[in-house]
Amino acid sequence: MNVNTLVGILLCSVALTASGQLIDGESDLKVVEYGTSNGSFSWKNCDSKDKNILTFTTAQLLPDPLELSGQKVAIKFLLAFNLSMELGAENKTIEIDLSLRLKTPQGYTELCGIFGKHICHFNDICSELDKLQKQCDKHGIHCSCPFKPKSYILPPVKFPIDPLPFLLKGTFNGTVFVKQLGKHVGCLDIHFCVTECMF
Repeated sequence: MNVNTLVGILLCSVALTASGQLIDGESDLKVVEYGTSNGSFSWKNCDSKDKNILTFTTAQLLPDPLELSGQKVAIKFLLAFNLSMELGAENKTIEIDLSLRLKTPQGYTELCGIFGKHICHFNDICSELDKLQKQCDKHGIHCSCPFKPKSYILPPVKFPIDPLPFLLKGTFNGTVFVKQLGKHVGCLDIHFCVTECMF
């Protein structure tokens, strides 16, 4: 599963929840309240001078720390957020920028410059959802913009990840920037470890 598909299915799952349909979830994910941590994972809404239209209220990631080497694993993810205004209406594209940073003895190293822009930037999430509609249909999920102003809960979703051919370990920080028509609408900071926290 590649990153584009993963992001798309996450958003499809949110759309499913908003439409009142149900998907199978796991019960072993505990809610992590704003800005707190469980193990190595922690999260918070980014500081912003602008009032956020999109505000995250819950996040969790398991296993914690992540184990990505040696065998096929399933990453479980839970997310909830509030929208105070409609997002993704006609001619209003939702844009997402990702930043992923690895902690080293010299400080943090930005990995998006290594992965490439296609991994860390999405010009139009609504269009990406349209491309994934067949995949969403297989899971009984309706994917579409716009997202109406309300509270959204993404139930625990399991994503199978193929094992890496090498041992990956370290401490990572990530930031998800969400924009509409070039204007900031929300931002999420996360901190997590793979295999073990380092430095």
